[in-house]
Amino acid sequence: PPPSLQRPAGIVTPAARRERVFITYSNDSQQHLSAVLRMARHLFYQGGYFVEVDMFQRHFMATNKTAWLDDKVENSDFIIVVCSPKYRRDVDGQGPHEDDDHGLNTRYINTAMQTIYLENKCINYKVIPVLLDGYSRETCPRWLRNTTLYRWPRDVQDIMCRLRREERYKMPVIGRRPVITVRRDYS
Repeated sequence: PPPSLQRPAGIVTPAARRERVFITYSNDSQQHLSAVLRMARHLFYQGGYFVEVDMFQRHFMATNKTAWLDDKVENSDFIIVVCSPKYRRDVDGQGPHEDDDHGLNTRYINTAMQTIYLENKCINYKVIPVLLDGYSRETCPRWLRNTTLYRWPRDVQDIMCRLRREERYKMPVIGRRPVITVRRDYS
């Protein structure tokens, strides 16, 4: 195709998008929200994942909020939890207030994720807790602390490997056994 129709290098075609990744977060600040959006864009453009974030689909979500949230939790291949101080307050019952719809959604999603976690006998296949640089592990819900916590953007390669269900470091292939030759020296 002519250069004007070619896609930029590193961009994955829509047909290659298979895995659905849902990102859940609390809206701590504009800076925090911008970091969540950068993560979503990176996973979409560099990883080729179908990334869903509530801020991208507000009009769909408005028709039936709980059905929309249930669909994202149940049908996503992975859920990235962006842990933050407000996220922890929202899910631990110290927030949100009645007028904080996003915080209430966060609590609902957290409860649904805990149910999946318990149904899987506390083995975490689906939920990936991510800490933005600068946040401590205490901002992560207690039930997720017994799994690997990733830092964004520092651990981006590890997160991508987790989404691909691959190990970052591969075991070397076992080679042939060495042959030992004994030379007799008759001098």
